[in-house]
Amino acid sequence: MKLSTLLLSSAALVVAGSAFAADLPAKKGAPAAKAATGCATFGAGFIQVPGTDNCLKIGGYMKYKATFNGQNTSATTAQISQAGKLGLSLDARSNSDLGVIRGFSKIEGSSSLSVSDAYVQFGGLTAGKSTALTDIAGTNPDTFDSFLGGGGSDVGVIYSIPAGAATVEIGAFNAADNNVSSGVADLPDFQGRVKFSAGAVGLTVAGTTHQVESTAGTATGYAFVGKASVTAGIATASIYGGTSKGALLYTGSNSLKDSTTAAADLAVGSNFGGELLIAAGTGTLGLEAVQVTSTLTSSKTTVNSYGVSYVYPLAKGLSVEPELLSTTTQTTSDTSTAQTVYLRITRDF
Repeated sequence: MKLSTLLLSSAALVVAGSAFAADLPAKKGAPAAKAATGCATFGAGFIQVPGTDNCLKIGGYMKYKATFNGQNTSATTAQISQAGKLGLSLDARSNSDLGVIRGFSKIEGSSSLSVSDAYVQFGGLTAGKSTALTDIAGTNPDTFDSFLGGGGSDVGVIYSIPAGAATVEIGAFNAADNNVSSGVADLPDFQGRVKFSAGAVGLTVAGTTHQVESTAGTATGYAFVGKASVTAGIATASIYGGTSKGALLYTGSNSLKDSTTAAADLAVGSNFGGELLIAAGTGTLGLEAVQVTSTLTSSKTTVNSYGVSYVYPLAKGLSVEPELLSTTTQTTSDTSTAQTVYLRITRDF
């Protein structure tokens, strides 16, 4: 066979094979995954989870904290200590026939992580671990805080009702036990709060019941707390206070128990203070003074605290905060004063 004939035959086969292949249906590849997109309805930072109607926002912080205690530090407390802390939050939201359905969780800790928030929200209802309605004062969750409200993060249910410029909230939380014995309250702490805001003025009033349990009897305690704030120019000033009977944790004291063994005498507590936040340079200067008292029969404790802090942003999401706190504790038999300096470096996102 001539070489030219062989080449022509091979070319014909290639052309025929190509034409036959063109008639076959092409095999479809797997569909490309949709990229996460923004969820403008819920604000900045939310992204849509691919393949779902859910929008998710991830947040958190990493914090370095150094503590410098004064010369009066006891032998069991280090004069200088350091710690690192992590916080991570997830905020999931979606629209439904019930309105927006939200789930929020947050874990925090230094040597180990624990759940500080884990709740579900829809139709005005909040159920799970969240912030108590009575926790209304203080801007710094670590120390620059009057501890007014005492509940912190706790487990319960809250129902919110909008009322014009105000919001009315009612709830029931696990009891903040502070009993003289190992008794545990049978009833939750029933709480209520009214928040009012009109321009530069804000007002918050909250109250709670509290069951006092002892081996010899049961009594009912209570607490009322309030806060008023006003913003003018670069400054925000707040005053707050509260009173309690048989519910000392709600006015910021844990030096005494809520009652005597027989639950016949209930401890009485009070909290009064003020806070001033001033925009200074690119940061915020904070000044605070607070007095906490607690009395049970002949025992009385008074704690006066004065603090100053400055939050300075080094860059977006990065801040440094020095703070000085001076505390004087007076009991029926002794008076002591302690100064503590804190330094925090925080990266949040």
